Amino acid sequence: MDKLKQIEAFVAVVEKGSLARAALVQNITPVMLGRRIDALEKRLGVKLMHRTTRHLTLTEQGNVYLEDCRKLLSDMDIAERNIS
Repeated sequence: MDKLKQIEAFVAVVEKGSLARAALVQNITPVMLGRRIDALEKRLGVKLMHRTTRHLTLTEQGNVYLEDCRKLLSDMDIAERNIS
């Protein structure tokens, strides 16, 4: 699975506050989005968030990773704008 799609999924879920809302923005199903998050956590070997049907909370590792991911995505946007 594409690492970038996993990172984008993670950031979208946190920013939207739910899998369902993030899935709408990314134009995929909540199940697929959940699979991306699961694959990311498995690849990293850490739990990034605690999910229930009603709540979403980041772990300590999730908070640290979120900031790095936001910077990464921002840097990618800047790089693409600079080259266009």
